[in-house]
Amino acid sequence: MHQQVNAVIGDFTSLELLEVNFSELNQSGSTVNRVKLLQSKLFEDLDHRLFTGVAVQRELAKLYQQPMQSTMSVVFTSGLGMNFDTSVSADSFSNQQEQLFGEPFFSMMQTPQVWLDYRAYERGGDLVIEWDYVEGLFPDGLIELMHSSYCEAVERLGREEIAWEGEELVCLPSDQAEEREDYNKTDWAVGLGLLPSLLEAQVERQPDSVAVRSGRGEISY
Repeated sequence: MHQQVNAVIGDFTSLELLEVNFSELNQSGSTVNRVKLLQSKLFEDLDHRLFTGVAVQRELAKLYQQPMQSTMSVVFTSGLGMNFDTSVSADSFSNQQEQLFGEPFFSMMQTPQVWLDYRAYERGGDLVIEWDYVEGLFPDGLIELMHSSYCEAVERLGREEIAWEGEELVCLPSDQAEEREDYNKTDWAVGLGLLPSLLEAQVERQPDSVAVRSGRGEISY
């Protein structure tokens, strides 16, 4: 090993795949139960960390003979709790990082085959949640709305203890909820007339409009 290895700065990442079974999570009930279930699954998967996530993807690609079948599109990186020196506060640790590397002004992760790269860390005593994503894969404004709703959910968990006991934590943005409600308003008055009477009504209402269209022509009312 090179004598200057401790002076190297770089992203030395070992990925671990985490199974997220939504049917199991939804059956677990409250948010806190879902968190505990997912945490338990993470610790179980970490027991197999010597067989890395990249190795799993390679085996899946061999199994399916299609590389895209083994793509894992979401990556989560946590820098929370990285201050292992308990004598130094989180704020002081963050300040030490900025003194060493300077104040960050731009950050972006670009990983092949990753659609959404999620990072969580502390800076200056604040929680930072960053999402980098492939713009061409998502409709305009979708990721911004998702990120906003997610941050609201995290803030709610930190503010309201009762939020941990609820089943629904992340809600639709109000404008989307209203749009869906309007779209599903399909009630209308239904007449009691028979089909011939409906046809006669259309004859009176729009006699020149097309009633039947076929490959041989059109017939008006």
